[in-house]
Parts: sequence; structure tokens; C-alpha cells
Amino acid sequence: DTIDPDVNPSWPGGGGAGVEGVGRKSDVGNRATAKSFWLAEKKTRSTLGQMKSLMRVVVLVGWAVGCGWAAEADLAGLWKNTAMGIGQSVIIVSQEGADLHVAGYGVWAGGGVGVWHGKGRIEGARVKLPLNYTKLPKPGFDAKVELDLGIAADGKTLEGTWKNSLGRKGPVRFVRVVSEAAPKVTTPAEVPAGEGPVSDGDKTEEAVKP
Repeated sequence: DTIDPDVNPSWPGGGGAGVEGVGRKSDVGNRATAKSFWLAEKKTRSTLGQMKSLMRVVVLVGWAVGCGWAAEADLAGLWKNTAMGIGQSVIIVSQEGADLHVAGYGVWAGGGVGVWHGKGRIEGARVKLPLNYTKLPKPGFDAKVELDLGIAADGKTLEGTWKNSLGRKGPVRFVRVVSEAAPKVTTPAEVPAGEGPVSDGDKTEEAVKP
């Protein structure tokens, strides 16, 4: 028998019913393909959005950690310079937030006493301290020195480099001096004057003063 698509509508592609069937299958296939592309694009956009959000979180966490370190690094106190050739070399640090005020003293081998002061700031896990010597330990000593120090995780060491305005530089390391135990007093007279709450005795003494 001759199979004629026009005569045999049931044959794929033959007659009206065949054409409609193929058309419907084609439309369904196209819609399925389009839906697949749409879902893939949606998934890609979602993944990119998640990655951007994650990157924002990482940046914010890094910023918060840096700020937290700056806020938590308590450098106030006495620090000893471990450099060879400089005796009694210490700095005392006064701190207000991330701002530092320092004063230092040391005795140089082959020279004498050096005294300096400066103001600096905590920047993340580092400290930059420009110093000015008000008493030079030896002739020709550069009065302008800058310290660039890293803060140890335990807050007990400051280590980095020094450099002066003449281009010279070298390593430097400070260690925190452990505080001594508070002195014990046995009589009220041994208590430092002007400290602590005012007692009735102090009030009486002030009242009888001329």
C-alpha cells in the first residue's frame, strides 16, 4: 500500500491531525527548553547573588575584626626596649582609644641619656609612632625617628622597625613590663595624698586650715 501523508492523517506529518500533533509536540519541546534555560539562568543569578553576599560579609567581618583589634589592644603601660647597646630603655604609653601618647628614656653606649616623646595611632594590628628626641644621646643623633610596630596577638610584644630622617633604619622590639604588686600600707599616712575618697578626718583638717 502507498502511504500518503495527505491520505493517512495518522502518519506523522500527514494530514491535519498529524501536523497539529507535531506542532503540539514542537511547542511543548520549545516551552520545556525555554523553561530549562530560565531555570538555569535563575540558578546562576541566585549563585552570583549568594557569592556577592558572602563577599560583603567577608569584607564586613574583616573590617570589624580590624576595628575590634584596634579597640581591644590595650597598650597602656610600661614597655622595655630590648635593643643591645641601650640601657634602661623604656617607653611609657598613655592610650585614648586608638590614639597613643608615649614618652621614652634610654642610655646609649658611647653616648649618654636620650629622652623622647611622640604621638601615634593603632592601625589594625600595627602601630605607627613618630618620635621627637628632646635630649640627644650623642652629637649628630637624628632627633626625628619613626617606629612601625606590629602588635603581638597576646598584646605582650611590639616588634618592627625604626627609621630616621637620614634614611637609616633597623629592627626594634619592645616587651611589656609586668606590673608590680600594689604596695601595702599600714597607716593612713602612707596613702598617697589626694587619692581616694575624702574621709571625715580630711574634712576636719581642711576646715581648720587658715
